[in-house]
Amino acid sequence: LGGPIEVADGGVESDLLPLIGRDVELETLTNLVKEAADGSGSIVTVVGAAGLGKTRLLQEVRAEAADAQVVVANCEPYESNTAYFALGQLVRNALGVHREDEDPPGKLTEILVNADPELAPWVPLVARVAGISMDPTPEVAALDAKFQETKTAEVIGDAMAATLDGTVLAFIDGAQWIDDASQSLLDHMIPTISAQPWVVVATSRVAPGDEDAQTLSLEPLGDEATTALAVAALGDEVLPAPVVDAIVSRSGGNPFFLLELVGSAAEGEAELPTSVEAAVAARIDHLQVRDRRLLGYAAVLGQQFSLDLMADALPDASVDD
Repeated sequence: LGGPIEVADGGVESDLLPLIGRDVELETLTNLVKEAADGSGSIVTVVGAAGLGKTRLLQEVRAEAADAQVVVANCEPYESNTAYFALGQLVRNALGVHREDEDPPGKLTEILVNADPELAPWVPLVARVAGISMDPTPEVAALDAKFQETKTAEVIGDAMAATLDGTVLAFIDGAQWIDDASQSLLDHMIPTISAQPWVVVATSRVAPGDEDAQTLSLEPLGDEATTALAVAALGDEVLPAPVVDAIVSRSGGNPFFLLELVGSAAEGEAELPTSVEAAVAARIDHLQVRDRRLLGYAAVLGQQFSLDLMADALPDASVDD
């Protein structure tokens, strides 16, 4: 229900609760995937408040489109002013080129030129979006600044078309924090995306500024769906009907808050939390001291980080998977 979307070898997590109350939204997105497979791509933004299940919906779309290639970008609030932070992730993940590689410029050049030799003069434009340092070619150096964005969008589209096979799902999570350069490049690429078997799905807590942008709004779940989700979350656990009713009412149809409330009730809490913040704080209070310490360091490091970075931050403690 929250957190970054991950790309794992094993596919979508198997222990997720069933997606409840989002049949219409799921059908809309899976239809877009089917249309993309027929050559008609699209960009859509799934809009909803925190905890309404935007990420969970995308996980289900991914499961429904098991044959599609998935590339992911996770936007970060502290990177919202970093040019191409979001699109750079998509490009690197789509091409399989990463800044930690032994020779990123060489690898990028090899991949693109092998896919389409005509891309050779323009590889530095792709490298700039991907966040890979590379000297400009004479063609890029001679490109007038006012044409750079249009040409970059064209080259990125050509590079993706030359290297990606079949239907592609591109997920941009947390798009309320997307950097301006990525958003502008996406806008320039709309005609290209529309003509390719690609679906770009962004999740955001706020609606796009462009009134013509295709959006899909998530509303709080109704009582029936909220109750069904509570029952699914409880599993074999049985709570008195009045307690379940209180959980459903207090959650306000927010799936994340509902699951926190279910967890509190199942753990025997005397009183249900009154807010998401209170529910999370209560869970943190129950952690061991070492775990709370790890969580504190993780909060400073950000929403995404490597275990090696965590280990460096905690030189006196081991970090286990």
